[in-house]
Amino acid sequence: MLFFILLFILVAPLLEIAVFIDVGGTIGVFPTVLLTLLTASIGITLIRSQGFSTATNIRAQMEKNEFPFEGIFEGFMVLTAGIMLLIPGFVTDGVGLLLFIPWVRKLLYKMTASNHKEAMREDYSSSSLFEESHKHSQKTIDAEYKDTTKETKDE
Repeated sequence: MLFFILLFILVAPLLEIAVFIDVGGTIGVFPTVLLTLLTASIGITLIRSQGFSTATNIRAQMEKNEFPFEGIFEGFMVLTAGIMLLIPGFVTDGVGLLLFIPWVRKLLYKMTASNHKEAMREDYSSSSLFEESHKHSQKTIDAEYKDTTKETKDE
């Protein structure tokens, strides 16, 4: 896995530069810069709209007492897509736009879903987390007291 990450870090910038040179040579420098700024603004707009939608889905899953695995994954994908659109480059823009398509995110979620999802859901459901956090809490007892140390010193 580390090998693929390092390979991506090395190859991605070279690929972006090659595509930039090709697109700039075809449509010109000024339209290339405008296109890059346009994709960045589209990214910001899509992060806002789909981010709110994802937050609503997470809230709905938590109200059902479910740990929002899919909602968190989708939120991460929306954030990743937005970052990809903000990074100057046409290859990252293409990947970012793909990640904004809901069925692509669902497909990626199904491909990466863990076998331990059910165990995690039982261990970390919102109700069990609530119960666990209150298991170790101390009980508060409401009482009134009178300071008798002053009375004994006066006598």
